[in-house]
Amino acid sequence: MIHRLIYISDICEGYSTDLNKALDGARSFYAEHNITGALWFDGHHFIQLLEGPKEELAEAIEKRLLSDQPKCNVHVSDLQKAKERLFPDWTMSYLCKGSYAHEVACQFIGNKEFDPHACHDQALMELICALEHERQERARDAIN
Repeated sequence: MIHRLIYISDICEGYSTDLNKALDGARSFYAEHNITGALWFDGHHFIQLLEGPKEELAEAIEKRLLSDQPKCNVHVSDLQKAKERLFPDWTMSYLCKGSYAHEVACQFIGNKEFDPHACHDQALMELICALEHERQERARDAIN
C-alpha cells in the first residue's frame, strides 16, 4: 500500500544549505526506502511531496525532515492512502525556483505573493503536480 504526504517548511534565518548535497542525500535515502516524490524550494520555502510505504515515510519524517537544522516552521500533512505513485520515476524530482515555477505557483494560488503556509494540503499537492507537469513540458520543448 502506498501512502502520500506533503510538508512545507521555511529555511531558518542564518542558515544556508547546499541544495545539491541535500538532494543527493535525499535521493540516496529515498531510493533505499522505496520513497518517491518532488521538492520545490524557492529560496525561502520548501514544499515536498513524498510517497511510499507508510513505515518508510514515518522514518523519513523522523530522520530527514524533522532533524534537518536549516528547516523551521515545519508542517507535515496527514498520511493519505494512494492507489498509485504520482512520481514513480523520481526518488526526488527538484522543481527549481525559476520564474515559471513562481508564475505557476502564483497563478495556481491566485495571488502575487505565494505563501505555502496559507494553503491547504490538497492545494499544495496539486501545485507540486502542476509544477512537475510544467517542468516536463519545458524539458520536452527544449529537446524538440
